[in-house]
Amino acid sequence: MHRRVFLSSAARFTTGLSALTLPGIASAQEPRQLARPEAGAAWRRRIKSLLDRGRLPIIDMEATFIEGVTNVARMIDYMNEFDIAQIAFGPANAPTSKPSLELHRKYPAYFIPTTNSGEFPRWWRDPAAFLAGVRDDLKTGDYVFIGGA
Repeated sequence: MHRRVFLSSAARFTTGLSALTLPGIASAQEPRQLARPEAGAAWRRRIKSLLDRGRLPIIDMEATFIEGVTNVARMIDYMNEFDIAQIAFGPANAPTSKPSLELHRKYPAYFIPTTNSGEFPRWWRDPAAFLAGVRDDLKTGDYVFIGGA
């Protein structure tokens, strides 16, 4: 396939993917803290900036970070160097999903708010409580994905 055709197809795919984050998915819920139209616009701008440079944007759909431990500035440098458009970054070893939402608010073009991952003892010690917490987080409408383990 010709590179230009491939990049054009990738752009349409990523634009369509970002449309999944627009309001209306859960419109019956209470008002969201996550401004989905603004988030989608930030993601599209970043993807477009990579495409405009002739680069293929990559979206990492499942990754975890540890708040206060993961070097986010370094991660952003790597993302820029290796054409990573966004990361769905689920907080690991955290009692709630809020670190992911805070990370998205600080760097909206780079990170997709993702619920807590199952990479800490609460998951295997009390799975019902863990799932209840994730369910509560998802009801807010603030998180686009469920964190991976």
